[in-house]
Amino acid sequence: MRAGTSGQPTVIDQFSGLEWRICPVGKTWSGTACTGTATTASFSATATSCRGSWGGYSDWRAPTLDELETLVDRSHASPAIDNASFSSYGPGMMWSTTPIPGDPGHAVEIFFGEKGHEWQDSTSFQGTVACVRRGATAGPRRFSTVGPGGAVVRDDFSGLEWDRCLLGETWDGTTCTGTSTQVSWTDAMADCGENRHGSTGWRLPTVRELRLLRNWCELGQSPDTVAFPGLTEQYHWTSTEYADDPTNSAWGVQFIFRTYSRDFLKTSVTDLYARCVRGIPGCTEGVINPLNGNTYFYCRVPLAWAAAQAYCAEHGTHLASLTDAGEAAFAAGLLARHATATNSWVGASEPGAEGSWTWVSGEPWAYTRWNPGQPDDHLGNEDCLGVDRGSGNWNDFTCSNLVGFVCELEIP
Repeated sequence: MRAGTSGQPTVIDQFSGLEWRICPVGKTWSGTACTGTATTASFSATATSCRGSWGGYSDWRAPTLDELETLVDRSHASPAIDNASFSSYGPGMMWSTTPIPGDPGHAVEIFFGEKGHEWQDSTSFQGTVACVRRGATAGPRRFSTVGPGGAVVRDDFSGLEWDRCLLGETWDGTTCTGTSTQVSWTDAMADCGENRHGSTGWRLPTVRELRLLRNWCELGQSPDTVAFPGLTEQYHWTSTEYADDPTNSAWGVQFIFRTYSRDFLKTSVTDLYARCVRGIPGCTEGVINPLNGNTYFYCRVPLAWAAAQAYCAEHGTHLASLTDAGEAAFAAGLLARHATATNSWVGASEPGAEGSWTWVSGEPWAYTRWNPGQPDDHLGNEDCLGVDRGSGNWNDFTCSNLVGFVCELEIP
């Protein structure tokens, strides 16, 4: 959270770069919390709802659907939002500025109550409004063809690489051939985890990744059938489990504008397909360490240690374990090439007594590369491991420091 001027705080999303008013339209900041009642507006009124100064800025506007979607947190339900940052937003319906193509009487909201669904509603409906600044509004998304024979496309915005074909199809050099396979969630997770197109690190996408890809394909534009031949309107599996029933249910996303993401039983097969992805948003392209075959990503988004580990885990990886001299040297080289801050997080902490260092991977603590005089537990609260960009040596740091980090994908 940024304090802002005029005593009006804002929340900066480190991943998207978007900055949000901490209070929805209608509520005011008392110095400790948002007070009052959020006002509601029709769709047409969202264009002017955010006018005026807040936190020293006057370029506030209502968000597009893509932008509002970044607030949805499906690890929570009722409301499906980060309550630590947006406790005043509540579980109601919140407008985006995105209309339904070809239907001037309807537009899209997000219902933060229960699941965080998109919701097609009449433009006369009275919904609440969030205000955002910075960042690009929705526009054409360009994809670059990569991989052998053009079988993979890279999203030039996020850096994610997508298989151009669904599971069951094959790229023949010009298009997808064969028949796409309807699969259960378990099979989709397993099949997307296999090596594809001569590379490792493939996985089933999260619901946010797939929904944002869907939105860019569909927001008033024609689906990108050049990047994705034979794009189907059926539901596609995501790796995101349903917060209210993670054992049995997961999210699916449909590639058609007028319907919504929804949860399915993991055993469901009918009309459920899968498209695989590799990479981590906000991170470098994965680099394979030839000594152990694992893939490493440097993530430039500044996060606290626990948040960095959670972000790695969300994408099927963990903060890197540097269990020998070869792994430590490889990580040092990665940081020297890509890190922008002096220090970056890796996957060790001392959650118990002083000196009880452990790796998040569970591997033995048998190798160290401490800077001279380290670890020193300065002020008694340095319990997380960071690596120096210049030397590759280690220091203990306060776990709440906001720095970049290294994720590791283990290859069985």
